Amino acid sequence: MSTGSETLSLWDDYSPCSTLPPELLSVIFQLAKPKKRVSHKVPFEVTVSHVSKFWRAAALSTPFLWDRIDIYSTRAKKWVDDYLERSSRRPLDIYIDIYRSDKRRSKPLDGYESLINSITLHSERIRLFSMLCYHQTTAVYWQSHFRDSRAPILQTFTVACRLKSLIVPPFATVFEGGSQQLILWNTDTPNILPPPQTLRNLTTLYLHGLNPSLAFTADDFNQIFFSLPSIVNLSFKSTAAFGFWLIDPPQTSQFTLDKLKSLRFIASGPLAIRILLAASAPQLETLWLDCSFDNFPTYFFGAPQLNVYGVPKFPKLKYLTMVMDDFMFSNEFSRIFPTVTHIHFPYPSFRDVSNTFVAYLLNPFLKKNRI
Repeated sequence: MSTGSETLSLWDDYSPCSTLPPELLSVIFQLAKPKKRVSHKVPFEVTVSHVSKFWRAAALSTPFLWDRIDIYSTRAKKWVDDYLERSSRRPLDIYIDIYRSDKRRSKPLDGYESLINSITLHSERIRLFSMLCYHQTTAVYWQSHFRDSRAPILQTFTVACRLKSLIVPPFATVFEGGSQQLILWNTDTPNILPPPQTLRNLTTLYLHGLNPSLAFTADDFNQIFFSLPSIVNLSFKSTAAFGFWLIDPPQTSQFTLDKLKSLRFIASGPLAIRILLAASAPQLETLWLDCSFDNFPTYFFGAPQLNVYGVPKFPKLKYLTMVMDDFMFSNEFSRIFPTVTHIHFPYPSFRDVSNTFVAYLLNPFLKKNRI
């Protein structure tokens, strides 16, 4: 009776696949590798490396198979070092989804130290970093290890978390060693950002998780905006009103975003008002307002900087989305944004169809635009 190793050896000797050059087999592996990994399934690269000795040798000598690292729990520390070694010097894409694990752990920070240390040692190879967790403290803990790191090829950095911490960590910078190729930063911990000089090539910025306890001031925002000469897409999400920002709103634009084309606000009307009044964005095409509109009549519609010498503040604005269930302020928006050609109401109320129809007929803004 042959042993398992003998059978495997015979399979290596007589399998038609064993006659393929290793280079060709490596190309086949690259083409067959799925773009996404399913957490409860054995990864493709592990599967092919256990078929035979010949396949294993070809797989282990194909760094492309090992340059994506998916982490779902602390169990990943058993094999992360193997991926880092087998990927040779290839750029790394790191996906961390520990949401469920982080939610059910009584001490969510325990068990990750060796994982983080291994990854930070290879920070110069990280091209993409994406993290989804439950606790904000977990997100801050992971990022704190990147403070002095250098990430010269990092392009995309995303951190999303659900449960915000009651104790707000202080402002901190990460990748102080530099990340000159960074083009997208998406974070739920807006008090942790790269140094200003690292943001100069950034084209997309999502600052989510903003709240007054972070002690953001207008000067803090100005400093960020002055560091974004290349920004194209900008999104803000706030969990509080930022009402104190409405005291003495700026009378003139305080900063210019020459390349900005899309701007989105979620939840905070006062924050939207402050930034819309302070920013000059001559190329802005899309504005998304998913916020409270209570303060707009008092602080926004009559602001002098919305129309200077007969020129609207955003002269190329075409697409306007307003998340409201009626057309209450549509006349005012028609006046201050006369260049809009498409308007979007995601959740219109049709409880009284006749009044909605009359509002449409009487409103020049709604009449001249596509809804």
